[in-house]
Amino acid sequence: MEIREKEQVKQRVQRRIVLCSVMLMAGKFAAYFLTNSVGVLTDAMESIVNVTAGLISLYSLYRAARPADRNHPFGYGKIELISASIEGLLILLAGAAIVYEGIRRLFVPSQIEQLDTGIAIVAAAGAVNYLLGLYSIRTGRRYDSVALVAGGRHLQSDTYSTIGLVAGLVLLYVTRIGWIDSALAMLFGGIIAWTGISILRKTASDLMDTADERYLEKMLETVSRRPRPDWIDIHNLKIIRYGSYA
Repeated sequence: MEIREKEQVKQRVQRRIVLCSVMLMAGKFAAYFLTNSVGVLTDAMESIVNVTAGLISLYSLYRAARPADRNHPFGYGKIELISASIEGLLILLAGAAIVYEGIRRLFVPSQIEQLDTGIAIVAAAGAVNYLLGLYSIRTGRRYDSVALVAGGRHLQSDTYSTIGLVAGLVLLYVTRIGWIDSALAMLFGGIIAWTGISILRKTASDLMDTADERYLEKMLETVSRRPRPDWIDIHNLKIIRYGSYA
């Protein structure tokens, strides 16, 4: 597959993910307004991050597809790392905001309604998020897109937290103990914040061109299988990556 065609595939995949994320966000906020549950708000708030990060990723994929020029001799591939960094920061801020709201609701509790409907919506959205994340990660790995892989991991981490959130909401529905709602928000807000920190650590490492041992081993294995007659030996091999290119 040609480079231009690969970039078009990545952009098409990201457009689909953004469209689905917008629809999921609408559903989650509908669930929040129905239930008035800060636990459900946790999921809805992260959907804002999903949509924003998805749009940033789409822009970065568009920019990264531009060919190398005089001012950018290695191309625009590293913008994908900037996109992933912004996404990580947004996730971290969303997690912190959710924890804050959970603490506030401990002192200013509110009436929760139609929780069964909210649970159903949150659970369905979580399942769709997992499938979207799987789709994004597989495409990202196939076409070496840091932005798609980071976005997919975020979507899947959202699903894992949704599983625990649904379990907690069911417990809240059965027991009607109000502080469980706040505890869920603080717990999963913390998980979301940690996801953001993990993405930031990874992208910071890539921006500083930290050696990728796995990729080096893969390159050495490929070179060893296809030696050239005029080669003597390989010494002090270094690789630098610019988005999809190395």
